Amino acid sequence: MQARAPCADMSNFEPDDFEIEEDFIEPDSGFAQPSHAASTSMPEPAQVRQVANERTEPNRYKGSDTLDETVTATIMRDVYGFGRTLREIMHPSGHASNTDWDLWGPLVFGLGISLVLGFDAGSRRSEIFTLVFSGIWLGQAVVALNGRLLGGSTAFLRGLCVTGYCLFPFLILTIIDLFLLKNHAWRIIPAGACSGLAFISATRALECANVKPTRKALVVYPVVLFYTYVGWMCVVF
Repeated sequence: MQARAPCADMSNFEPDDFEIEEDFIEPDSGFAQPSHAASTSMPEPAQVRQVANERTEPNRYKGSDTLDETVTATIMRDVYGFGRTLREIMHPSGHASNTDWDLWGPLVFGLGISLVLGFDAGSRRSEIFTLVFSGIWLGQAVVALNGRLLGGSTAFLRGLCVTGYCLFPFLILTIIDLFLLKNHAWRIIPAGACSGLAFISATRALECANVKPTRKALVVYPVVLFYTYVGWMCVVF
């Protein structure tokens, strides 16, 4: 039986004898340790969350919570918004935002004018109502689309909103005509005044001044024609 070689005495080795020189590990061997700079360049989780919050903060909804409000509060909020938009469009010094729009004005005023004129038409109520209502909506669409195609800065739906709210004087005129001005000849002057007021308010709110000077007449002419047509219907019907 062969005797084993005696184990080497570890007390004779120095600590430096176990160190591995840096040249012994080649760069491509896959055992290279990552640098300290690379390990410390990774952001902390708190920093990531802070950056994410900063990026999403501008897109967060800033409005009020309306889920718990009553039906009365919702209706009154819409009524106040309706009145504010009407004041901004019809008032000479009003400054309505070009991005704010709603279709309450075209619906309420267009429907109101059609109902009043149809009610005053006797046996032709259905025919007059259809003619007035379709003529008003078609005219509004033509005015809004024409201004947009000719380089105006007002969006199409915003154009519908403006032209619809400018029908407010005609609604007042038709109500007065229903009870007071039974003679159609007496309606000419008030109808002309309403057409002029609606034209001035619409051209200001539609920002027709932003159109090129060579195209301004092409933008203004349909506006004049539309409100003249509405005034004519208020006189003859």
